[in-house]
Amino acid sequence: RRSRAAHDPARRPLVCGRSRTPAAAMNGASRTFERVAHDVCGEFVQQMAQEHAREVSGMFEDVQRLRQELRNVENMLTGYLERERVLKELLEDMMGHHQDIMQQWTQAHQNFQANAASCMNDHEVLLKQRGDPIRSAQVELQRIQDILSKPTVAAQVNPHLHQGGIRY
Repeated sequence: RRSRAAHDPARRPLVCGRSRTPAAAMNGASRTFERVAHDVCGEFVQQMAQEHAREVSGMFEDVQRLRQELRNVENMLTGYLERERVLKELLEDMMGHHQDIMQQWTQAHQNFQANAASCMNDHEVLLKQRGDPIRSAQVELQRIQDILSKPTVAAQVNPHLHQGGIRY
């Protein structure tokens, strides 16, 4: 019996690195191609894996930077919202104080008007009772002017008044 390798050219042993049949030579070339292709594919896959790792690393760093920026924005917005809350409370307090002051001022003004009206009424009553002091001063001024408008009378000495006067 012969072995299968003797009948099957693909299974014949290589002699000095060459097969004895063309099919075997093709099979050897195919194996070389597979080996080279396998090596090239391995290098390609390794290069692709490195590039992928670089890209993913770069994207990860970008994401970290963006997250840090988001933290900064979060801090700024938190501060902004706190300032806005404080300002709103301050404005509400100021408006409340303004309203209180306006109510007090209005009350003081009303009290002043009432007191002024009362004083004017009291003054009118006194004017009616005592007379108008301005009118009285004007009348008195006119009287003084009338007196001063007349010349002074020279003093006349009557002898009988200086001699002892009238005797009884």
